[in-house]
Amino acid sequence: MSQWSNMNLLFTIIPVGMVLLFTGIFGGFFYGSIVNRSIQKKGVATNATLLSARETGTRINNQPEIECSLSYKVNGQEYVSTTREVIGALDLHKLSVGSELVIKYLPENPEKIVLSRG
Repeated sequence: MSQWSNMNLLFTIIPVGMVLLFTGIFGGFFYGSIVNRSIQKKGVATNATLLSARETGTRINNQPEIECSLSYKVNGQEYVSTTREVIGALDLHKLSVGSELVIKYLPENPEKIVLSRG
């Protein structure tokens, strides 16, 4: 193989690797966002009790992402699920352990939840 064919191979591998890396990192974020919007739109609302809340370390528009663990009942069966949400500074006071929050879930998959947006 000549030096130029090695360079061509290198210039092919690097962009492909970058695309795969970008897809792996950001693909899950975009997919998660689409799923959460679907639950917000089509989900069933119910009350949940906040078991724990912690900052994940991620900030979006200078607002913290919070991981919430919640307990709730669907058709008499109790579930404990976790969701991550970006919470505005004015709403952080609502996240005290034991507080009641409204969540939404999909009837076909009640373990996947989001905090209700109103």
